Amino acid sequence: MFPAVLGWSVLIFGHLNYVFFISGAITSSWDSRALLLIFHTLLGGMVYWCYVMVMFTKPGQPSVDFIVSSQYHLVNLRYEFVALAGTLQYPPDCPSMTREDNLGLRYCLTCNNLKPDRTHHCNTCRQCVLRMDHHCPWIANCVGFRNHKFFFLFLSYGTMLAFFYTCSTVVPFVNFLDASIHPDKGISPDAAAGGSPGLMGSQFIFGIMFTMALSLMSLMHFFLIRRNGTSHEHHRLPRFIVPIAKKNGFDLGSKENWEMIMGVDPKYWFLPINTTRFNGQSFPVRGPDEEMGDLEHGSLLAKDLDDLNASDNDNEFTSVSPRPGHA
Repeated sequence: MFPAVLGWSVLIFGHLNYVFFISGAITSSWDSRALLLIFHTLLGGMVYWCYVMVMFTKPGQPSVDFIVSSQYHLVNLRYEFVALAGTLQYPPDCPSMTREDNLGLRYCLTCNNLKPDRTHHCNTCRQCVLRMDHHCPWIANCVGFRNHKFFFLFLSYGTMLAFFYTCSTVVPFVNFLDASIHPDKGISPDAAAGGSPGLMGSQFIFGIMFTMALSLMSLMHFFLIRRNGTSHEHHRLPRFIVPIAKKNGFDLGSKENWEMIMGVDPKYWFLPINTTRFNGQSFPVRGPDEEMGDLEHGSLLAKDLDDLNASDNDNEFTSVSPRPGHA
């Protein structure tokens, strides 16, 4: 929780510092200052809005349909994988297209539930997270299916705000350095910095730091969304049980990928409003002979795998306890 508190503290400090000091130090015109403050308030408001949404929106977790009944037993078998006894299978409307490396069903020993595709367990949040990207201490929350859009917008607006701070303070900061190095010019460093070099310098330095950090993260998540990928899948690709066109079988083409997270209507792309497509528990994949983005006629949907999932239980798992209804 401390990183999140620190993040809010830095954000509020930068906001108040700009409103009460920097805006007046960089211009003596009230009209110019009013325009700067209006733009700053609008941009800062978007950052605050996105920050609140990404912190307090649950990333999503599997429904109760994925919980494993206590009548089933879990045992550790050879090759260190978990076998589920009985006739366990995924819900009919959310079957799985991925497996563990040993071809076993994806199962969470902590939550005692089957894991939908792209779902992973977060030890910090102590729950399974749908389409998990990563756990971010700066938001005290996981980035997952339901808040990935908010996280990307937070990074994007945060980059713009940090760049705005940098541009606003670069001239006074350079003047301060020049006055400090050349005292013979007769301008005091304090006057060159608008009266408070400490506040001006801190805003400039923080602006550069956050512009660089947030811009890199924004670009990374922009490309992840365009490829329909996650940070977790970037480091470890899922293992598919169906033929796929490329390493990331969830890549449906830039347009479909973008709309899955950001929504179909462009006017909502820039607002932290939930426009995410699908339910986060099953995702279409693109087969080897399909056109990019052809969801309706070409893509293999999760619901088409019922028979495959049913056969998994007979072929891949060893029974270690009586099935329901059997002695």
